[in-house]
Amino acid sequence: MKKSENPSTRLDVLHAWGTGSTNILNKWQILFGHNSTVVMRKLYDPFLISSYYNAVVVPGHPLRFYQKALWMARHVDIIHLHDLAKRISVWRHLYTKKPLILHYHGSLTRDTPFKTRSKWESCADVLLLSTPDLLEYKYLKPPTYLPNPIDTELFAPRVIQPNNRGLVLMKKGQTSKETLSLLREHGFGDIDWEVRERGSTLVHNNVRNTLYRDMPDKLSQYEWYGDINIINGKLTPAHSVTGLQAMSLGLKTIDYNFEIYNTLPTKHKPENVVKKLNLIYTTALETKRKK
Repeated sequence: MKKSENPSTRLDVLHAWGTGSTNILNKWQILFGHNSTVVMRKLYDPFLISSYYNAVVVPGHPLRFYQKALWMARHVDIIHLHDLAKRISVWRHLYTKKPLILHYHGSLTRDTPFKTRSKWESCADVLLLSTPDLLEYKYLKPPTYLPNPIDTELFAPRVIQPNNRGLVLMKKGQTSKETLSLLREHGFGDIDWEVRERGSTLVHNNVRNTLYRDMPDKLSQYEWYGDINIINGKLTPAHSVTGLQAMSLGLKTIDYNFEIYNTLPTKHKPENVVKKLNLIYTTALETKRKK
């Protein structure tokens, strides 16, 4: 594994709550020379994403997780909370001098009224958003869009067989009827589509989902990936993480504009995302020191 250029200042970073992108940020921050760690609850790691990246995975009661995470934050420079907002006031109370980053990844923003979110956001020094569609919502302070990174080592380009098979992993509430209708309408009806809801558990609707480590092999069984995400009845103008993984592997990936990608866009390459995050951290530290 080739080490990326080191930052001028080595930072100690704690990522609390381990989404897929959290762990990839963490991996590349370490490559950049930072001392970075992810802490996650075992119950919410069904696809073993955090386990794959050797995060600190805490079993049992949620109180154990919070005790561990708050204790780990004692000596870090940056506290980066990923959709971990409901108890953010506790973090703010305990760590008044540390930059507190609140990073929204999707449903927490979409499903939470602004009146509730504004209380959380008042405790944060920086607000980050993982997809551009989240910029449409109202926030207490100006947010910054930080593209989702993809592990380009795990999801390295492969030779994809031209078998005309396609996969769509739908969002909760999305139907195969509306999904296939859109694909047919835009000229992709002759593909042999497998369309199903992935869900958030290892077994969903009596179908066993694929563990994270096995996703490259699973996705590579298909020639096409339909990155068609309908949320609350609306086609979402954003690439999903699975769609980006498919692009990185080399699948023909149909996006929300019904355009085809088979390479990962530059802005989603982890080294570029982490460079942008380094600047965000540096600015947050400088601003905090001036207060």
